[in-house]
Amino acid sequence: TKLLRRLPAGAKSAPELSLLADAERQSGMLDQARRDARAALRLDANTKDAQAVLDKIAMRARVVPLSLLDQYAGRYASPFGPLVVARKGEHLVAKFEDQPSSEMFPMSNDRFLIETINLPIEFVVGTDGQVTHAIVHAGSPVKLERLRS
Repeated sequence: TKLLRRLPAGAKSAPELSLLADAERQSGMLDQARRDARAALRLDANTKDAQAVLDKIAMRARVVPLSLLDQYAGRYASPFGPLVVARKGEHLVAKFEDQPSSEMFPMSNDRFLIETINLPIEFVVGTDGQVTHAIVHAGSPVKLERLRS
């Protein structure tokens, strides 16, 4: 909300409105975030940041069964050290060692967006019904093996 107080009154550009909309989204002010993101898109239909705000609001509203979230929770091997995925209420969070945790926005029941690094991750279930690995979609797919405790 500090950002909201620093923005000058009056006409705003599409980038300013996108920034404002994202700050509002992160503060839980979803109606205002939608309004300002849509205003940014009216000024410039190619404003990707404004569309990202609307997409994240829609993803955050998506409901994934808790049983699936529990199934995805665990540790995964990655080139950057272990990735820990945990259920926090009705959502997942991801955390690399020595990094802050990041909310994971559901894109579908098995694919999520790790917010702070804007990285899609997909969970893969084996024939036995257990998660075998995850795939991070960063240019080319990177397989993250599930680590067993």
